[in-house]
Amino acid sequence: MSGVVCLSAIVACGGVGVLVQGEAQQQQQQGQQQQGQSGKASIVSDEYKNLHITSLNNTFINTRQQSPIDGGNGTTTTTTNTSSSGSVFVNGQNLGRMFERFADLEAKVEQLQQELAHVRSLLPATNTSTTTAAAATTTQPPSTTTGGNFPSLDCTKANTIPDIVTEAQDVNHCCCEEVSDLEMVHGHLLMDTHADPGVELSELTSVLGKLEVEGVGLQTLLFASLHTVGGMVVLLQNVALTTFYAPALFHAGGVVISNNHQLSTVVTSKLSVVDGPLTISNNPTLSAVSVMSLASVTGDLTLRELAVSSLDFSTLSAVGGKMDISDNQYLSQLVLGDNVNGLSINIHGGIDIYGNPDLSQISFAAELNTLAPIVINHSGEETLQVSCTAPINAPGDCLILTGPIALDNNCPSQCS
Repeated sequence: MSGVVCLSAIVACGGVGVLVQGEAQQQQQQGQQQQGQSGKASIVSDEYKNLHITSLNNTFINTRQQSPIDGGNGTTTTTTNTSSSGSVFVNGQNLGRMFERFADLEAKVEQLQQELAHVRSLLPATNTSTTTAAAATTTQPPSTTTGGNFPSLDCTKANTIPDIVTEAQDVNHCCCEEVSDLEMVHGHLLMDTHADPGVELSELTSVLGKLEVEGVGLQTLLFASLHTVGGMVVLLQNVALTTFYAPALFHAGGVVISNNHQLSTVVTSKLSVVDGPLTISNNPTLSAVSVMSLASVTGDLTLRELAVSSLDFSTLSAVGGKMDISDNQYLSQLVLGDNVNGLSINIHGGIDIYGNPDLSQISFAAELNTLAPIVINHSGEETLQVSCTAPINAPGDCLILTGPIALDNNCPSQCS
């Protein structure tokens, strides 16, 4: 009779639970003696009506209905464990409860797997497939070159593009009707030729490479759902461009918007993280720039030669390089930080504010820390009022000032 058969027999007859252990030395000796006599597994009962099994490997199984307890001073008492009735014990552990715990753990694991799958479904997919050496040496036309399972598209060869494409490796010479359903680009999206007045990619959510629009004659760029650009966002020398609309854009690997002489509106109201420089410059008609959600820029932050009247960096907390606010003819108000939310601003490369003739008010509304000087050069005729509602920690604990500037009592003094 095997150990498993014996265990099944005990559970079937009487419904008593069992425990595998060498708990009582007397029980072990008794079982060993019986095993030595018979050479087989045996079932016996003791004076407490507990069942014992001695198997061929000296494993002891006993119920926990009654057992002797050492009471000290050489006395022994008997205890009854009714809570263990009908349960199987192995090495002191209630198997029934262990199985219940395993079931609970399995349920929790399944729940966590479902939650993980939900989180993954919200993230942009990434292409993790590898290309073999043989495939890498194969020459393919530009419109059919693949990265994993995703084609690279070329709008100059639109007849090679399938009717509906939702994901692509790269998109060159964008855009055309054939790519209007794109949801994700795993590489770069490049626009350098286009005859239509506007581009609207309303389904596009992610570009893992760069988004570059250079020297294009279009007037509007509409990306209603675009959330992430892993590389640079570059809008450069687009002579007719008036509007860049990306209200859902949260993260970019860098931003350069320069030399677009008709550009009047940039909507990036949710842009929070820029892992590189943020440069918006030489756009002389740009009167609206959304920086209300901007939290961090790892490179330089430059806003120069724009037509904006106010800039509010209430949510800004870090700039890895220099902050340069200069030559903005109509800028009248500049706000840095917000003392209400308790955040400080760390600007590693210092601050340059100059060439803004209409600037009348600068508010340092959060604690400011910088390793380089803060330079304010005011060229206007009216006095520039500078208020400091939180500490400013700059080299020398002073500000480098030029022109008619009035500091409130909380600001550092002018550097001598």
